[in-house]
Amino acid sequence: PSNYNGFNISCFGKSDGSIDLTITGGTPPYTIEWSNSATTEDISDVPSGYYSVRVDDSDLLTDPVEAEITLIEPRLIEIDLDAYKYPNDFNISLYGACNGSIISIVEEGVSPYTFTWSDGITTLNRTSLCAGEYILLVIDENGCEAKSDPIRINQPERSDWQMTGNVNTDPNTHFIGTSDNTDMVFKTN
Repeated sequence: PSNYNGFNISCFGKSDGSIDLTITGGTPPYTIEWSNSATTEDISDVPSGYYSVRVDDSDLLTDPVEAEITLIEPRLIEIDLDAYKYPNDFNISLYGACNGSIISIVEEGVSPYTFTWSDGITTLNRTSLCAGEYILLVIDENGCEAKSDPIRINQPERSDWQMTGNVNTDPNTHFIGTSDNTDMVFKTN
């Protein structure tokens, strides 16, 4: 059978298996009947599963012979992503910080794997992440690909004042202070 790093099919669900049948003895020509209705000596581009073959030679006095084989495929690549949550229930400790992290678990397929995140990073686990959406692409030893569902790194809202200038403001109604000559006092705790 075909061999893709220990499996007969390269990726889960593919039909790229093959069986190389060798016939010796008997009296040619041979009549070949595969369980998938093929009549050639070798078969290719087949999915995983059970296959049997019946071979008969041209000598009417001999009985046909049979053989069987099962082609196996790797399991579907599984990706599990888990983003760390801070006590504030967000994945970032405060607005604008880039201290998020993702732990990734990849199983099945055929190891070793290569990893590529949507932002181009090629490590399995991530740290120092800013708020945003991240997707992990995994490619296994046989070239099979799997993409994670998007994972969102969330941050809390801003809790600081922003200085954005006074464009489109009316100084008669948009100001900080009092409308008379008394002092305005700011106090902090």
